[in-house]
Amino acid sequence: MKTAAQVTSAKLRGGFYTPARLVDHTLARLRPLVSPTASLRVLEPGVGDGAFIEGLARNSFNVDRTLALDIDEDAVRNSREALARHDIAGHVLSQSMLTWSLQNNDEFDLVVGNLPFVRFQFVPIADRIAANRHAERLNVAIGGVSNLWLPMLLASLTRLRVDGAFALILPAECFTGTSAGSARKWLLENTDKLRCDLYPPGSYPDVLQEVVVLSGLRSRHSTAAKRKILFALHGAQYSAKEFADSDALLTCHLIDAGGEAWTKLLLAKQQLSAYEEALSLTTTTRLSTLAKFEVAAVTGANAFFSLRASDVQRYNLEKWARPLLVRSNQVPGLNFTQDDFDHNISNDRMTYLFDSSIADIGP
Repeated sequence: MKTAAQVTSAKLRGGFYTPARLVDHTLARLRPLVSPTASLRVLEPGVGDGAFIEGLARNSFNVDRTLALDIDEDAVRNSREALARHDIAGHVLSQSMLTWSLQNNDEFDLVVGNLPFVRFQFVPIADRIAANRHAERLNVAIGGVSNLWLPMLLASLTRLRVDGAFALILPAECFTGTSAGSARKWLLENTDKLRCDLYPPGSYPDVLQEVVVLSGLRSRHSTAAKRKILFALHGAQYSAKEFADSDALLTCHLIDAGGEAWTKLLLAKQQLSAYEEALSLTTTTRLSTLAKFEVAAVTGANAFFSLRASDVQRYNLEKWARPLLVRSNQVPGLNFTQDDFDHNISNDRMTYLFDSSIADIGP
């Protein structure tokens, strides 16, 4: 774990900005959800460099007024200039969305943007307090390890009017993280036409982690036992222009309105059906009964401890290097073989861990 003094100011505030192509794809999700003639009140909870203000103008949305917020003064200044440049009415406030939302009851027709990805240990005390107050109001549990995007998501969507639309960029961990379970449950109970757009790894090199676009409509509280959710899996190549549903492999699932992980929903219906049938068989042995899953190597400095074969050779580290599987996407199937390991080496991936305990460091 790094301290606040060891990371950049941009990372502390989640200041990684959105490529124009990803902005356009996010805004395209709103087209089926809003009337083309509607005059829209827009909320952007973390305005960043004004990319979504530029995108709203570029994509000819009929914006009545915009309210955008950010804690970075440069972002606020740039975004105010973008509003003026495109003659869009509204304000950009130098304030946290979490604290602002506790003090205001304004409602909006659209919520758009790229929510900040900030580990909770780097979140200012005032925002932590505000996040907990939002959680209490909504009767939602927010764990101490939650990322800032989670309370920001809930605080933003509570400012939407009923039938208001949203399209937000979130980290892919929203599918699987335990701490995000409460947000998944809230979404299923309080939104409609929920859709997740996923992209291949590396689709947006400027974005540091894999992201999804989550979109839908704000609805009244639902007591339904099952809710629909649509997944759109996009190919490696697609246009920067507004995309149609035919550009993606769409899967629609009817799921329990709970907080369970959504990972299995990435499967096609036939695949998911086969998976669930296999689980029901008495002859099926769960992997959890054969293997124990724990956090593996946590170095705190991956760039130093995780090595490529070329690094091992260059610095004569053979005595202190042990084979390492850095990511699960380096495993092509159920078995991980020597050929797979050699393939990762030939592709110059990190394949070794520096471990000074496995040999003497003396001459």
